[in-house]
Amino acid sequence: MQGVRQETKLGDGFRESTTGAPTRELLTAEELAKALKVSKATVRLWQRQGAPHVPLGRLRRYVLAEVIEWHRERHLLRRQRRGSHAA
Repeated sequence: MQGVRQETKLGDGFRESTTGAPTRELLTAEELAKALKVSKATVRLWQRQGAPHVPLGRLRRYVLAEVIEWHRERHLLRRQRRGSHAA
């Protein structure tokens, strides 16, 4: 079939097109919540706390890999702060 673009899911919010170039998939808050197995309220809280997002007018979209990385960095910072207080 000509003209049909095929994509392979790579995980972490990326897809690979038939050209082999990864593309970023923008997710809604609901889609992000389902992907991460958290509530939409948690996604909204993260957004208020600075989670990376793409503003589209009044809407917000998320790249799964960017949110995961943001969450990991926050988690590491909290652990480091706790460790420095214990010494």
